[in-house]
Amino acid sequence: MEIFYNFAEPAVSFPALSNRCVFKQIFGISMKSVLSVPSFLIAIFAWGALSCSSTKDDIRVVPDSKLLKLMIGTSSFENDAVTAVMRNDSIVPDLLTLNSPAHSIIKYHSWIWIVCEGGYVRVVKPSDYSTLGTIAHMSEDLDFRYIVPVNNKQVAISDVALGAVFLAEEQNFKITKEILFNRPVGQMAVTGSELYAASGDRICTVSLDKSYEVSELKIPARLDSKLVSDKKGGLWALSADCLSAVTFGGSPRYSLSAQGIDASNGYLEINSERDKMYFNAVKNGQLAIFEVGINGEDNPSLLFTLDAVENMTGMVMSPRNTLYVGDAKSGTGNGVVYEYDLYGRILNTYAVNGTPGALFADR
Repeated sequence: MEIFYNFAEPAVSFPALSNRCVFKQIFGISMKSVLSVPSFLIAIFAWGALSCSSTKDDIRVVPDSKLLKLMIGTSSFENDAVTAVMRNDSIVPDLLTLNSPAHSIIKYHSWIWIVCEGGYVRVVKPSDYSTLGTIAHMSEDLDFRYIVPVNNKQVAISDVALGAVFLAEEQNFKITKEILFNRPVGQMAVTGSELYAASGDRICTVSLDKSYEVSELKIPARLDSKLVSDKKGGLWALSADCLSAVTFGGSPRYSLSAQGIDASNGYLEINSERDKMYFNAVKNGQLAIFEVGINGEDNPSLLFTLDAVENMTGMVMSPRNTLYVGDAKSGTGNGVVYEYDLYGRILNTYAVNGTPGALFADR
């Protein structure tokens, strides 16, 4: 028997009818005629009727969040959703149904935070994937992208439409502060009392000591590339033509264009030991993964090529130092997510319904 997962509705749902009406609706007979039938025959008949009439949509299983491996935001003409991959590599399609595509997914304080297009954040309880709350803004012109914890009480949400960062309370999910950058804001990171953000094509900082003053740094950055923190406390940013240290005055800075490397659609990640960084880029017309250390001693080197990838949509590194790479598979309408080891071997291929977008690796 094939098992499918769907949490948009309960396992079996009926209108608000009396017990008699429900019984008649299911089995097509009245309670009066049933009274003349022995109870054991009723039980057999009921079991058989339900067994024969059951479909694949009748079986609902809530996956154990402790066995979660990967969450994938998917988007198609039919619906926007979050698909889950479990640790046994089984796929749970449409674990969560969304109103718009997911731009990013994080887990913070054991909750799952899903940032969606159109200006809202859905906060989900992992134990049963129920919605704890929603962060939203009154304006219809916003487009939230990323979220980071600011402290134990607040989160920061970036917006590309208005060009702002919003601070929201974790306890009641209310937006309490709007910080204008006047240009699109993407990935963010918090170090001490400073918030760093990729804004436009540069890094900007915001003081979180209640002054909320925005300052621009002459460090290039790509909106959708993660700002990663290394084991020495350094923060790094990737742009189309360079990889720069942010917190040490932009030095070291690796010139990628000088090596013929184009990271216009690059995503930056760092390993669990936080001593080596990885990013995707194109060199000599070939999409590949590059590796570089945090000490600034060697230039980025080509690690392996992504020959199987047709239309890359995202990348994230797992706690086990494997890379998940989203691929929209041009012209198919459905995509896949590949899991690579650092030798370039494809460990797993996960087919999804729609285009894979946001990726969150729990294992």
